[in-house]
Amino acid sequence: MSENFTSGEKLERDIETAQVMASSINQFVDQGIISAKEASNLDPAKIDEFMCRSVDDIINMPDKIPEESKGKLRTMLGLHLTEFDKPIDQVERKVEIKETVSEMRDYLAEFQEHFPFIKGMILCGSKMVPDKMPRLDSDVDVVMVLDEGHDTSYKVPGGQELVQSMVKFADKHRTKSGAEVSLDAYYTMSALKKELESQTAQPGKGKLIWGFNPKAIQYIGDDLKFGGRR
Repeated sequence: MSENFTSGEKLERDIETAQVMASSINQFVDQGIISAKEASNLDPAKIDEFMCRSVDDIINMPDKIPEESKGKLRTMLGLHLTEFDKPIDQVERKVEIKETVSEMRDYLAEFQEHFPFIKGMILCGSKMVPDKMPRLDSDVDVVMVLDEGHDTSYKVPGGQELVQSMVKFADKHRTKSGAEVSLDAYYTMSALKKELESQTAQPGKGKLIWGFNPKAIQYIGDDLKFGGRR
């Protein structure tokens, strides 16, 4: 009986999510962000990813979507910014990603001066994807890896205050090239190990890797096993 109730709840949530997404797509079409043809040909996998990343934003979406958000919405839905986008130069993208990683090593060092319990960062998101050109205003998405004893859970006293202090620092400091840095998630080393084991044990179960592209992530910082640097 309990299992049927749980399944019914899940079905109800799935239906509600689908309705919210359909309403949002209609809104995108009405405001000229995407065409009706693009809407009918959207990749289901991109829609799922979009919902996972933005469900809260979609639910609270304003009636009039700001101009600065339109390009990001198209990118997240897997659509080109314009029909005249040029093919990506793979060599140039590799150089850009290498420069981003180099900048982030310096950024991490600056962060660690203020928060010495930070072990490292997992770089992810559009800045790390080799076969797509990020928007000019794209931020660098990172997952923070923290030393034991620095749990950021809301269930732990001081956990949310710790998050807020790191977010405040990130908001005030940009990379050398001026890119903003977005702190997407926080793990202690033991929690990260558990998460990685979970993702390895359940491939293809709909569990998204940070940045939604497992081939486009890179860890920088203290070696989590040997105590060196990467």
